[in-house]
Formats: sequence, structure tokens, C-alpha cells
Amino acid sequence: MKSFEHIFKCGSVYGQASSTSTPFVVTKFADIVDKIVPFFTQYPLLSSKSLNYADWCKTVYLMQNNSHLTAEGLAQIQSIKSGMNRGREANK
Repeated sequence: MKSFEHIFKCGSVYGQASSTSTPFVVTKFADIVDKIVPFFTQYPLLSSKSLNYADWCKTVYLMQNNSHLTAEGLAQIQSIKSGMNRGREANK
């Protein structure tokens, strides 16, 4: 996980490297738009997580267009979020 910082030249790894869940956190929105999204667009995920990534990208684009600042846009993001991960499994 620590190599992500070097690959993307942004973000930080929090927690123990030996942990089963070591978060890589990118807080600068420009880094998400300019580095993370293009990387995974070029090298797409090949697992079921690709559906969650696609949903996450929808929220990134909504935020990029300032839609999250409106009640309608925020509701749209909340709807996307509720359908991700276990929410996706519950909707099957």
C-alpha cells in the first residue's frame, strides 16, 4: 500500500502495513480527478469492485460539477452510495 503514495504522487497510507485493511486516503480533490480516476480508467478493475468504482466515479463527476451543493445532487449521491457494496448485494 505504501507504494501507492509513490505511484500516484499523492495521498497517504494510514494504519499498519500488516493489517488486512490499510486505507490509502487521497484528500485533495484535484488529485482524485487528475490522478486516481485516469489511472483506473486506463487500468480498469477486473473484479466485482469495478461496479463500485463506476458508482464512485459518478459521485466524483457530480462533485466536479458542484452538484453536491444542491439538495437534488446530494440526494443523487446518497442514492448512489446506498447502492454500493452491500447495498448492491441487497438489491439483487
